[in-house]
Amino acid sequence: MLTRAESRWTLSRRDMMSAAVAAAAATAKTAQAQTCSNVFAHADRVRGLAFTRDGQTLISASSDKTVKFWKLPEAAHYKTLTKSDSVLGLAVSPDGKLLAGGNNGRNVLLWSLPEGTALPELAGHTNSVLAVAFSPDGRMLATTAGDNRLRLWSMPEGAPLKTLDTSAWAYGLAISPDGELLAAGNNSGTVFVWSLPEGRLLTTIRGIKGLQAVAFSPDGQLVSAGNDIWMWSGPGWGSPRILTFPPGWIEALAITPDGAVLASGAGDNTVRLWSMFDGKLINTLTGHTDDVNTLAISPDGRLLASGSDDKTIRLWSLPDGAPLNKCLVDLAATPSTATGIRYTVAGVTYTLPCGSPIPAGATCVCNCVPGTACSCVSYSSGGGGGGGGCSCVPVVYRYPN
Repeated sequence: MLTRAESRWTLSRRDMMSAAVAAAAATAKTAQAQTCSNVFAHADRVRGLAFTRDGQTLISASSDKTVKFWKLPEAAHYKTLTKSDSVLGLAVSPDGKLLAGGNNGRNVLLWSLPEGTALPELAGHTNSVLAVAFSPDGRMLATTAGDNRLRLWSMPEGAPLKTLDTSAWAYGLAISPDGELLAAGNNSGTVFVWSLPEGRLLTTIRGIKGLQAVAFSPDGQLVSAGNDIWMWSGPGWGSPRILTFPPGWIEALAITPDGAVLASGAGDNTVRLWSMFDGKLINTLTGHTDDVNTLAISPDGRLLASGSDDKTIRLWSLPDGAPLNKCLVDLAATPSTATGIRYTVAGVTYTLPCGSPIPAGATCVCNCVPGTACSCVSYSSGGGGGGGGCSCVPVVYRYPN
């Protein structure tokens, strides 16, 4: 039995906010994502997403062994970090100075922000590092791996603190907003809950079929997802509320900072938005063409990013789930038949889909990747003064008969 003030579990906060969520649910329609045909964010599956604390950058990780930085609100690609193994998950520290990542190697990956400089890796796991999570005060990092272990590290120095047993691979990992609870969900259908910082096991919840993800809401609710979504909202982690999911499985969870909306990414290629207050479905977001396995919500709660095995990242507004007219494209990961814009601001080069506006003061330096099926020319409009767009001029090859 967990000891917590009963006020943590009162419904007053939910009652105050339920009207807004109900209104969104009543007016929302199934969203069809914008068509970003023939362009990709990564050359392989997207495996992790995280926003920087200022909300101005989205960071993505992939099985293509890269981590990429995207400028917001333009959704422009501007930096790629390359590793020797697939990068499986991401987390940004509360102070915004560190980025942590899991990977198919045995070490925990670390970079400094905003520059993305690689820092010494944390060694200790003996198999692929599957998930990472910072404590709210940033003084602890939790990691899980294919060695059936959960490790706690003191940050920023990276000293090992404690090792906990997860009994099987644990893809689900979360720390409560108050920093008092740590949860991990393994692929055998078990959720473990420990107290922090001592790492004392508080409860073990079994029998969750297809378990892939866990999350904590701002008011301390524990959510797990597999074939269905299970939600616990009181001390003792008694009978959960279960949200039935269509045939398939859920691979990712994210909760808005106000605790009103739960987002789930699934193996049926969809993102679903749920009310945290009554468990009702708000909206179903379509557009991905393969499993949606990673989600992230911006610090202000207005933007949802979804990453998929289809190599794309899509952006949605919250709480309604309307698709944003943004295509995240890295021309180096996109077939040579596609064209796109490159422009520079203050010495930094950004990439956007062809025809996108460029910001004031930007100069279009190239409208495609050299060597692909379009001409690489100087800007056609928007250079210097900005506000325009760069043209994409296809190359026509003519050969003598």
